[in-house]
Amino acid sequence: MAHEIVMPQLGLSMSSGKIITWLKVDGDLIKTGDALFEVESDKATIAVEAVHDGVLSINILAGDQDIPVGAVIGYLLAPSEKPSHETVQPVALSHDEKDGVGITSSTPTPESISRQDYSIRTEGHKVSRLPSTPAARRLADDLGVDWRLATATGKRGQIKARDVRQYANTLPAVTPSPNDISPLAYTLVKDLGIDYKSIQLQLPGKRIEREDVLVYVRQLLSEKRAAKSTEFSTGRVSSGTEPILRLEMKKQPVIGLRKIIAERMATSAHTVAPVTLFSEVDATALVDLRESFKVDPIISVTPSYNVLFAKMVSLALLEHPDLNASMNGDEIVYWDTVNIGIAVDSPRGLVVPVLRNVHARNLFDLASTAEELISRAKQGKALPDELSGGTFTITNLGNLGVDGFTPIINLPECAVLGIGRMQKKLAVLADNTTSVRTFTTLSLTFDHRLVDGAPAARFLNRVCQFVHAPILWITRMTAF
Repeated sequence: MAHEIVMPQLGLSMSSGKIITWLKVDGDLIKTGDALFEVESDKATIAVEAVHDGVLSINILAGDQDIPVGAVIGYLLAPSEKPSHETVQPVALSHDEKDGVGITSSTPTPESISRQDYSIRTEGHKVSRLPSTPAARRLADDLGVDWRLATATGKRGQIKARDVRQYANTLPAVTPSPNDISPLAYTLVKDLGIDYKSIQLQLPGKRIEREDVLVYVRQLLSEKRAAKSTEFSTGRVSSGTEPILRLEMKKQPVIGLRKIIAERMATSAHTVAPVTLFSEVDATALVDLRESFKVDPIISVTPSYNVLFAKMVSLALLEHPDLNASMNGDEIVYWDTVNIGIAVDSPRGLVVPVLRNVHARNLFDLASTAEELISRAKQGKALPDELSGGTFTITNLGNLGVDGFTPIINLPECAVLGIGRMQKKLAVLADNTTSVRTFTTLSLTFDHRLVDGAPAARFLNRVCQFVHAPILWITRMTAF
């Protein structure tokens, strides 16, 4: 009996996902526990394991399309069993993919491809067509070729711009119609090695004349001289061996995690009533505390500043619960636990792994958990539920040399704390003596709909007290 492989729900908020890659191929003998494919949700990329034995039959290839949770993407069959095509789920394609096609093992022809047919059959199984990139389609339009006939080399089976160019280079040269370019102009562009279609793009619908070619050549020469004069800021001429710094205009579709980030940041900016408070605090004692942890041989993982701040913030929130809250419609929810999200810069974009029950946990247990969780989040391997459920967020730009900034609230939370760089300054002490101390700037952004300025200021002041004198919060814990 065939076992269906479906798009899994990797988190409570996940409604669809993308197959990044199949880790096995059609016909492979699969054992329970084998990693079958990698799926990307809006939060993370996870390898999915088989829960049955069987022979793999892939129903939907890897690609950029969003696949609903529960959709059938393949089967695990008995050795002599055949899949039922009637049970194959249709794949909902995104707007950018509705022009996409897939790749077949034989060379396609224009007659064999329909722009309205988004699926093909490979070895008797129906699979989703793989898309081309927007850049590939634009280049195909520029070159006047059918991008659907190019051979895909993209990482996910996409037809890339380079594939279109490679296909165009294999086509025989075509003499343009006299309606497109005059004989004299065509002779000139051939002698100069210029693609007449580049001139056509600047003069849509116009018959290209010899003078148009000369204008185009003068424009190229002018641009070349301008580029040469700005090769280096010093103005010296390139020797031919020095690098030429150039900016390249490009367009990139807002998809995946970047689209999620953009939507959530815009929603936050247009929904909340944000106010940001700044406070500079003497963090010398906190730095000394962390340095003492580093030299203690018993401590296996030294708590990072993010972990130290998470602990201090959690204890301050116990005293100021108004900021450990969320807006839920017409009511404010005050949480009975403190879950601290830590904003992390990853190759995929901004992610916020969440440390749970921070107020009640051992400091060094938190350090170990945070090290593992943040590492997996940067690699895109954190589970979706590990990237949700926060009640307060901290974000640290200190390692990038930033002092103070205005962090954006991570909805539906009430507030976010920004941490600036640690920097040494000459300070005047209470006894009027001077000393070099380490300072940092804290930036608290809070939602004025949920809490007023005075309570928010008292919370920030308490965090500053904990930073300045760690003994105040260390003595509050039964164990580190």
